[in-house]
Amino acid sequence: MKKVVYFFCYNRNFDPVASSVFDYLMEYYSLQALPGYFDDYNIFFYTKEGLYFELVRTKQLIYDDYIHYLPMLNQLYHDYDYSGLINWHEGGGGEEKLFTAHTTGDPVSGNYGNTDSVFLRKILNSIENQRRKYQLEEFKTFIEATHWSGIPAQQNPELLIKFRVPLFDIEIGSVAGSWENQNAIQVLAEALLNLNNEDLALQPILCIGGMHFVQLFSESILNEAIPIGVSHILSNRFLEKGLYNEEGCKIKIENCIRSIHGGIKAIVYHDSLKANYKNKFRIIAEKQNIPLINKNILKDPQRFKEIIEIFPKCL
Repeated sequence: MKKVVYFFCYNRNFDPVASSVFDYLMEYYSLQALPGYFDDYNIFFYTKEGLYFELVRTKQLIYDDYIHYLPMLNQLYHDYDYSGLINWHEGGGGEEKLFTAHTTGDPVSGNYGNTDSVFLRKILNSIENQRRKYQLEEFKTFIEATHWSGIPAQQNPELLIKFRVPLFDIEIGSVAGSWENQNAIQVLAEALLNLNNEDLALQPILCIGGMHFVQLFSESILNEAIPIGVSHILSNRFLEKGLYNEEGCKIKIENCIRSIHGGIKAIVYHDSLKANYKNKFRIIAEKQNIPLINKNILKDPQRFKEIIEIFPKCL
């Protein structure tokens, strides 16, 4: 049985979304309390079709005081398969009405949290399925570039690698009207406990370049005809801030790839990525014996499959 834990900051002064999602689940699902507490709150669990979910409330955002919460995460959840932090999205180039999820990592310092492309695809597809089910047409579902909210809170990004369980941000954005939208709360809450538990045979990729939101990356992960598992997405902004065009970037790139469960089958670059950055990733791709390919190939699933199969004679 796969084990998933979700964290909800149960204080509207710190998080305008998480407590509403948790309250919805308490009202409409038969959650059962566990013995013991987390941050003085009861812990609840729910099981469905080979999945065990644990719902954990916190007094503040985990990332705002990660050094405090990290020992508790490792003590209680070190053997879980996946974890998710339910919160809100603000800014970052997104639309006003959206659902989004992203991996955790600080590309600037080169510290990346463990990630799993299978779960990320499942949670985003679950959100999209519920969005369609409840006909919430004004909202869209996106995958977001890798970042870590602990950075604005001045937390040490080296702590990210201390929690080995893949931890994803799962959010509603991007303005107050969206955070308070009860239909959006319903969609996200239903998505959390209605994950597809089937095995997925995916081709995991690392995406580089582009803005914070890249439409094609989102379309690919939501398209059942494309068996792609998007993991970390490194935007142009963070690549530039992290100096990924210089010699020292090799360690950062290798750290990123090492954090992806099962490795990757390709590195996919955005058209806007400058050549001096692309060349650094090309060196790593050759070392890893995987292709470096343009994102537009994702529009053609058969061509993508052929490239993966015939590499390295594909560039």
